[in-house]
This record gives sequence, C-alpha cells and structure tokens, in this order.
Amino acid sequence: QSQFNSGFPVRQMAEPADAPARRALMAQAHQALGVRYKYGGNSPGEGFDCSGLTSYIYKNGNGITLPRTAAEQSRATRPVAANDLRPGDLVFFRTSGAGVNHVGIYRGRGEFIHAATGGGRVMVGNLSDNYWQQRLVKFGRVLA
Repeated sequence: QSQFNSGFPVRQMAEPADAPARRALMAQAHQALGVRYKYGGNSPGEGFDCSGLTSYIYKNGNGITLPRTAAEQSRATRPVAANDLRPGDLVFFRTSGAGVNHVGIYRGRGEFIHAATGGGRVMVGNLSDNYWQQRLVKFGRVLA
C-alpha cells in the first residue's frame, strides 16, 4: 500500500468565509474600469468620484452602505496591516490638505482601483508608485 493512501481523508484548503463577498466586490470594481471621473458622481451613468465609486461597489457588490466621503469611509473601517491586505479592502490617501481625501479598493498584487481626477476615469493604481507611497494614510477593512 502506498504511503500516500493511508485511509486518511485528504484535506482541502478551506477558503475564507468572506471570499464570495470579496469576489462580488471585485466583480463590481472591474466592471467600473474606464467609467469617467465626475466630482460628486456615484453611478456608472453619470461617472464616479473616488468615494462614490467605493460606495457603489460595496452597495451593489454586497448590499453594504458606506458613508459618502473618503474621510468618513476611513473612519468607518478597521485598520489593516499592509501584509494582511486582501482584495476588497479599502486604501486611503491624503492627496492634499490635512486629512484623508482619496480612497480606492485594493485588488491584490499591490494594485488598487480608484476614480482618479488626473486620469479622468476609473483606473488601476499601484501602491509601489512614489506618488501613492508618499500619500498613503491607511488600509481599512469593512468585511470580516
């Protein structure tokens, strides 16, 4: 008898309980790529600003209502360590002024999806870029 068939059941790695919820969020986020930027916008039809985008993704991906502004969303999330970031977590930045004023949704491998004024649309950013490294304030979690 083979040493690999000893009668013990083979254990599969169980995925985290919130994996389906995170997949739903990321499906919404990827559908928004390319939608135009609009200050105060919160739908694909009119365009998105950064917090309008994250609000829309959470509402349509999971039925979760987030506060409207990036600063309020930051206060409503639990802090997450960089090495514990998972797709669907939020990334918060201070691009000007004193507080958090920009947010995106982490998609994995150091990338995040956000509605960027500069790019004029919903696009992918990279946390390793100098610009974002210098402005990063916090990683936040809404899901378990």
